[in-house]
Amino acid sequence: MRSLLKKRECVMFMMLIGISLCITIITPTFITPSNLLSIVMNNVILAIMAMGMTLVIVTCFSSWYRLWNFIRPVKWNIDRWR
Repeated sequence: MRSLLKKRECVMFMMLIGISLCITIITPTFITPSNLLSIVMNNVILAIMAMGMTLVIVTCFSSWYRLWNFIRPVKWNIDRWR
């Protein structure tokens, strides 16, 4: 359990949950279906762009990796010519 709490992602997620709870206590209209729908609708375009950019990065990396394996120099055994 301690190793899980030391991870940066877990701590950030707990902070997000804590901030959401504080805002919900202060403003009861924060977690309502209409507000959550509004938040999702405002961030859908960013999510679609992020998925597209992820696919472009993965495709470029795999193409570069295949090209590198194709053109990398052959390791010559120089000792056989001495």
